[in-house]
Amino acid sequence: MLSPAKSVEQMRQVISNDYLDAGRTIFFMLRVLATVAFGVRSALAARRSATPTANETPYVPVTAVEGP
Repeated sequence: MLSPAKSVEQMRQVISNDYLDAGRTIFFMLRVLATVAFGVRSALAARRSATPTANETPYVPVTAVEGP
């Protein structure tokens, strides 16, 4: 038993929380890896393209909105 757990039931809760933390860590690590992979893929596709891949919209002036 770990020192914070005073009973077997508390130790089971600690172990359950550890599994939950590990699962959430794996989930978010996979999300980060997917984001990096898609970013690298997009960057490589942009480098291979003969034309610019940035799409800009024309300038639209913003008018001030007056309060009530």
